[in-house]
Amino acid sequence: PKEKEVVKHQLLVADQDLPTSAEVMQVLNGTASSFRILNIYPKYFRVTGSGDLRFLEQSVDKVSGDLILNHGNPEWWSFEDIDASSGKGCCEFAGPMAIIVSEETPQGILGDTLSKFSIWGLYITFVLAVGRFIRLQCSDLRMRIQFENLPSCDRLLAICEDIYAARAEGELEVEEVLYWTLVSIYRSPHMLLQYTKPD
Repeated sequence: PKEKEVVKHQLLVADQDLPTSAEVMQVLNGTASSFRILNIYPKYFRVTGSGDLRFLEQSVDKVSGDLILNHGNPEWWSFEDIDASSGKGCCEFAGPMAIIVSEETPQGILGDTLSKFSIWGLYITFVLAVGRFIRLQCSDLRMRIQFENLPSCDRLLAICEDIYAARAEGELEVEEVLYWTLVSIYRSPHMLLQYTKPD
């Protein structure tokens, strides 16, 4: 990716996949020419738009091979892939091979989101978030009509103020009558419509 042309990956090789110290000593002493290392790294990688190097989810293949000590002046090590499916590797070379998929994504917030969550994750998140928001806006609309969509609430407010005044004066019987009057108005849509008609 732009401004991250160099990427790196680190994978710890399991102990059972490493050669024994005796096999390494045989190569260094000259009694053997190579030793084998298994599952060194995955064969398939993907580079995201942010520069992160990850495994390709569809594949779990890992590269295994022989590490060969070549005698010469100077001596050098070479690596040969033992996987038959890889053939001769790259051209005539049988060395390590990796297939890397570069994910080109747009820059900015959308590009970072796509590179982290993929297009399916973004779609599901967007649909769930928007769907939940619309559901919250539209749920229980019928319960809010009598509080938000009445033409004129002056008479209802007057009853509430009368209840408050009766309580302040200690007229509890009047307060109870007014309270139950208000409850009966709200329980009857017809009475509610009559009491909230504009003058």
